[in-house]
Amino acid sequence: MNQRRFLILFGSVTLVILGCGDTPHVQLRESITNWNELADLVAKIPDNENAEEVAFDVYKNHVEPLEKHWEGLKKRLEKLSKLDKDGKKELEQAVGDLADDARYAIGRLEGLFGVIKKTADKPPKSLKLRGRLNEILDKQIQAEQMRSRKGQVDVKEKFPGLYGCLMALEKFAVSLPAPPTPTGQPTEKGKPEPPKSNLEKFASSWQFPRSGSGGQSTGGSSVAPPIGPPGAVKASAPSGGGGPGPGGP
Repeated sequence: MNQRRFLILFGSVTLVILGCGDTPHVQLRESITNWNELADLVAKIPDNENAEEVAFDVYKNHVEPLEKHWEGLKKRLEKLSKLDKDGKKELEQAVGDLADDARYAIGRLEGLFGVIKKTADKPPKSLKLRGRLNEILDKQIQAEQMRSRKGQVDVKEKFPGLYGCLMALEKFAVSLPAPPTPTGQPTEKGKPEPPKSNLEKFASSWQFPRSGSGGQSTGGSSVAPPIGPPGAVKASAPSGGGGPGPGGP
């Protein structure tokens, strides 16, 4: 993983040196690479009695460094809302070109972290899909309840690795600029409507799931927080959505 992060950084530096610049395509491609790396890391956590031990190592030695790398990328992504005319065209192109890759990476994260989606009902209902990491944590809580004979378990204190990994997801969200507003001019009869922008056309491909209590994402999806069985303490995400270290933030 350290080698992979080095290659990501080296690749970014090389692009600048060669004159390619830090374009929207480069930034969004790097975002997707980070999402896939986060999924790779979390997928290593086994569904057995060693889950917390492995999760703690994954979080402290791999996820936390990836979070720090993301902080630098996040500052670059903030420039997407301040692009000039040519930059906006490049963003539109990148959003469309990378839509399939983004959808695939986000799908992996949803399968691991879980997601809450809105149904097509009127009014829409919330459908909670639990991820693999949620299920692993539930089993760990149940086992701890049986061992300690206590009805409640402080998830953040007892399972800092699993909890930290779950809460880390929110840091990796990407907020794309809003699609261009319509001109308001009526379309002449018989003429087709102007094509949608890629920011609107591919919006669903970039809907990023977010962890924590009630956090809203671009597109309205959120990830189910680490909820254990009845009686378990439901540890809330820290303010700001950051993942805690062992023993708390």
